[in-house]
Amino acid sequence: MLEVIATQLSHVLAVQNTGAGRIELCSAMGADGLTPSAGLIEKAVALSQLPIMVMIRPREGDFVYADSEIEVMKSDIAWAKKCGAAGVVLGVLNHDQTVDARTLRTLVQLAYPMEVTFHRAFDVCIEPQQALEAIISAGCTRILSSGQERNCIEGKKMLMRMAEWAEDRIIIMPGAGIHPDTISQIQDAAFPEYHMSGLLRFQPEGKQSEFFGGQYQSDLEKIKQTVARLAH
Repeated sequence: MLEVIATQLSHVLAVQNTGAGRIELCSAMGADGLTPSAGLIEKAVALSQLPIMVMIRPREGDFVYADSEIEVMKSDIAWAKKCGAAGVVLGVLNHDQTVDARTLRTLVQLAYPMEVTFHRAFDVCIEPQQALEAIISAGCTRILSSGQERNCIEGKKMLMRMAEWAEDRIIIMPGAGIHPDTISQIQDAAFPEYHMSGLLRFQPEGKQSEFFGGQYQSDLEKIKQTVARLAH
């Protein structure tokens, strides 16, 4: 199964018939993904036939959050649940780059019965096996990871070790660097789920683009090609 990213409602609608199995909804790809707006969450869940996983990340930067930021995350989780999202995507760490297990458990309990993906904050944890156990104990559904490397192809060995440690207690979902030309390099490990952005950045013509930058669109062909190669 392939999960893809959407940052606009147009992306959500565009990927419905690509063969992707799930959508991660976020904003601000330039900051590696932040919490989408309340309106986007509501409309995306209402209009999508695919499950929506909502990114819960209140700001850019690290994953060590102040109490006030945790309260924002709680409110965003509650809204995603009210809208009917399939789940949320989040990660919380301590200053020593260990999992903030107490906060994570609180957030997972608040999210229930939604699924919870612990995102690539995992990839900076200093003790990956200890981090994995903390994430499992908190009740998360899956871990999105590049195997603590720049991309999941380079991190394949660690991802396979993670799957061995997990012993079917949690889903290990490789992500970062997946596209049609690389999927064959990791699918032989038979992970049940994979994650790719599925987005293409472009620069529209005109002064607005010059002043305020480009934007993203769904790369439908690459999504379809990746899905097709996963099927073989």
